[in-house]
Order: sequence, then structure tokens, then C-alpha cells
Amino acid sequence: MANTYLQFSEAVYKLSDEERLWCEARLRHLEAALTTLDDDGKNAEGISCAPEDRPYINGARRVGFHWSINRDEDKHYLWIYAEEYGDVEHVALFVQEFLARFRSYEYFTLTWAQTCTKPRISEFSGGALFVTADEIAWNGTFPWLGEKIREFDRKKKSGK
Repeated sequence: MANTYLQFSEAVYKLSDEERLWCEARLRHLEAALTTLDDDGKNAEGISCAPEDRPYINGARRVGFHWSINRDEDKHYLWIYAEEYGDVEHVALFVQEFLARFRSYEYFTLTWAQTCTKPRISEFSGGALFVTADEIAWNGTFPWLGEKIREFDRKKKSGK
């Protein structure tokens, strides 16, 4: 049997004290809240989640990545990573919240690798994520390959 992994490691650097406290509070809240919500975003009593939590309802019932606040010289940074499986969508949502609140003029990037413990056919992949306060864009290898195959087939059918 083989294990597959989706791994990444990235950071948000030079956190102010306000940013650091917000990151810690928001991530702790999400960790606690997501485990109590069903697929409709309701808790056991049928109460809907907070509107700002709704985008995170994707059936995962967890934040989907590890995080820690670390210190580098005189500044703090938020390390976001996944050792076995990470939820790239949740990273994008969280970082977009952060950027919209604190750094609307910046962007965040993340690349990920999808690996397998055995050389199984089509089990390896990867992708990239680009986030701003207003945009989330990503591209994985499989969607890119699918587009290239469709493009090739269109050219082949048209005789070019």
C-alpha cells in the first residue's frame, strides 16, 4: 500500500504585534469552530456559523494546515505548512483575510507538492497559489495538463 501526501511550507513575514495576535486568535478560533460544524455550517444545536467562517465549510471539518508563530531576529512570522496533507483552499482563504485586513497592497504565494511513497502512475503532482486581498488564483499540474491535452486534440482534429 502506498501513501500520498500534499505538502507545502510557506511563511508570512514581519508580523506586527497586532497581526501576530490576530493570526493566533483567528486560527485558534477556526481550529475550534470547524470541528463542531456540519457540511451546512451548523453546529449540533442547528445554529449557523459566523458569516466569516462560512467560506471554510468544505467538508474538511478542520483548518487543514499546521501553523506556528516564530521569531526571526527581531520580527515574528507565521509559518504555514503541511507534512502529510494540506488544504490549499483554507490557506488561501485565511491569507486573503489577513491581507484584506492588514496588507491590501501585498500578495502571498505558495507552491505545493503531491507525492506518493511508491512510484505509482499519475500519483505525482503539484501546483501554485497566488493570493491578494481581492483575488485567489491557483493552478495545479492536472488542470494544466488537461488544458494542454484538449489544445493538442483540437489542433489534431483541425489538421494543424
